[in-house]
Amino acid sequence: MAKKAIKAAGSTGLSFAGLVNELLRRMEVDADGRPVWADGLDEQEALPLTG
Repeated sequence: MAKKAIKAAGSTGLSFAGLVNELLRRMEVDADGRPVWADGLDEQEALPLTG
């Protein structure tokens, strides 16, 4: 995923941070601020625990 993001940023003339900012600016969220695409995520898979 990182390679994909870096390539996308470069091809648009943005830095990686600029790409992330643009994606966040365009991200649709619900009334609670949760991304609308997150409804289908299994929370245990989405938030793995690390030691």
